[in-house]
Parts: sequence; C-alpha cells; structure tokens
Amino acid sequence: QRTIPLLPDNSNTSIEFSKTIGSLYLQSGNNKKIVEKKMKMFKFFILNKYGIATANTNEQNLKVIAQKSGLAIGFIKEIFREFEIIMEKSNIGAEELMSFHNRLEIFYNNTKR
Repeated sequence: QRTIPLLPDNSNTSIEFSKTIGSLYLQSGNNKKIVEKKMKMFKFFILNKYGIATANTNEQNLKVIAQKSGLAIGFIKEIFREFEIIMEKSNIGAEELMSFHNRLEIFYNNTKR
C-alpha cells in the first residue's frame, strides 16, 4: 500500500491578519478611522453579548448597558461622549486615539463575563 503524506497543521492566521490591518491603519495616520472601527466593534460587542442595539444611545439604553456590564453609567456615557467629540473633529492625534482605546480596554477588562 502507498503511504499517505502528512499535511502540515493548520495555523490560525487571523491574529496575524488583524495585526497587519491594524498596522496599515496606523501607517496611514487616519486615527479617526481607527476610532470609527473600534466603536463599530464595541457596538457589535454590546449587541452580541447583551442584546442591546446601540443605534439609539438614549439614557435608558445606557442604563441597561451599565446594568448588564456591571460598570458605572457615568463610565458608559464617557465612552459614547468621547466618541461623539472625536467624530466632530476633522482629524485626531495619537493621544486621543490612545485615550479612546484605553477607555474601551477598561470596559472589556472589567465587564461582567
């Protein structure tokens, strides 16, 4: 009988892909576009995890997000407020990008699992 050759193990390249795309965005210098993408992923996370659509971010929706995430409503409001401020500007600096990123990281790291 003929031997069957071994195939190499499949590797998960999605992390490498994400890093490549992220570095391309950073190289382009369009920090505002990065914030838009991060907010889109944040809203998707809220919809997917808590079942809350964020198209309308009224006081009631923010309260529900705060209750389900276990974080203070003031903190949730800050995320959406900072996003609105950034969107009003024509472009933003690296400091504003990092501030927004850090705020989202705090949310992800401290939300109820």
